[in-house]
Amino acid sequence: IFVDKFPKTSTKLGIEGIVIIQYVVNENGEVENPRIIRGIGFGCDEEVLRAIKLMKFTPGIQNGRFVKVKLSQVVTFKLRN
Repeated sequence: IFVDKFPKTSTKLGIEGIVIIQYVVNENGEVENPRIIRGIGFGCDEEVLRAIKLMKFTPGIQNGRFVKVKLSQVVTFKLRN
């Protein structure tokens, strides 16, 4: 996941860490039911949710049919010096 907006609050406070998000990719490749499993707050969790909702995936295939797939993703927030 590419997060293009580092939250201003976390930047000012020097917040870094990882956010783990879980979601379902449906038969159309769209994200459903995204939820934060582990967050760091300060706007980072909300930014990960925003970014994942914009993504489009290739749906899973089982026995020649498109199926829903449950996924987890780790997003690392790291400030540059």
